[in-house]
Amino acid sequence: QGGKMWVFGGVVQSGLSKELWNYDMERGNWIGWSNLEGPTARESMTLVEGDGKLWMFGGYDGSIRSDLWCLTAGGDPLWTLISTGLVKPSGRYSHVAVQEAGKMWIFGGLTEAGLQAD
Repeated sequence: QGGKMWVFGGVVQSGLSKELWNYDMERGNWIGWSNLEGPTARESMTLVEGDGKLWMFGGYDGSIRSDLWCLTAGGDPLWTLISTGLVKPSGRYSHVAVQEAGKMWIFGGLTEAGLQAD
């Protein structure tokens, strides 16, 4: 997104993280946030860029997640939980996702039923 790379969460030495990091490729520096309101600390979720925003789905935080979050980047990043009210993918982690033509496409991963190929 605009010469920047974003990293959220994952497993760190002390357990699961909810830190958000941004690497500015032009300046060659990292900026981090550790106390933002938003998703739980988790691992194995997907994060894609679309429409100038970052979209995150699923992951594992001790439970398999099926939530969709939108990150509006700017001076201070802001997470928003997206409630569509529509049918959505089952909770999953270790899946893959891409953004194409304004849509987030999700494939596979681990669910309560095991490894998926959907």
